[in-house]
Amino acid sequence: GQSSTIGDFADGESFDLCWSPGVTLPSGSSGSGIVHVTDAEGLTAVSGDETVTFSVVANVVPEHVSPLPECIQINEDEPFVDIVLVGQDGNAADTSTLQVKLVSAPQRGVTQPASPSNFVLGTPEGETTTYTVRYIPETNFAGDVSFDVVWKDNVGGQSSPQTINICIAPVNDAPSCSSLGSTVALSVDSSVTFTVVGDDVDGDSLTVVINA
Repeated sequence: GQSSTIGDFADGESFDLCWSPGVTLPSGSSGSGIVHVTDAEGLTAVSGDETVTFSVVANVVPEHVSPLPECIQINEDEPFVDIVLVGQDGNAADTSTLQVKLVSAPQRGVTQPASPSNFVLGTPEGETTTYTVRYIPETNFAGDVSFDVVWKDNVGGQSSPQTINICIAPVNDAPSCSSLGSTVALSVDSSVTFTVVGDDVDGDSLTVVINA
């Protein structure tokens, strides 16, 4: 019911029109409007008025529906852990696709797709689809890490971030030992001095035991 000036363009030039209703319209709404072409002196085209029709289709953003634990527990030096994510596509179109995107990386270790591809087929509205992401911890690291993921569809919708927390419990690593040479030679009734180097990644105190 209102008219407004959209913009200026040169004679013979095409003009792209972008319209926003300015209010929230319910899904299924429809309407029409007329586009007039007017010159700088205020004369309006007698013919060529274009009737523009529109319809409103609700674009519901994807959402996480994964009931993940507060913290996923693994032990230090485990090779990896797979986390199954469940997303729901809010669009009813069967041709839509969903994609899982990493928006913040873990502080230690790396993530990689455990599924064959990070694209999964969309599902009808109300149904869900799954995606598996793999976390590979850093060697000899124990502690807490986290990373964030979102679901995205192919029409611009994106879910809010979902934080995945990994709690890595420490395990006791065996110390390592090295000496200056594997063989020490000495004469009868004599002594020899040699150095043994011990190391423990956990920082534990070490004791030297000689088995003769």
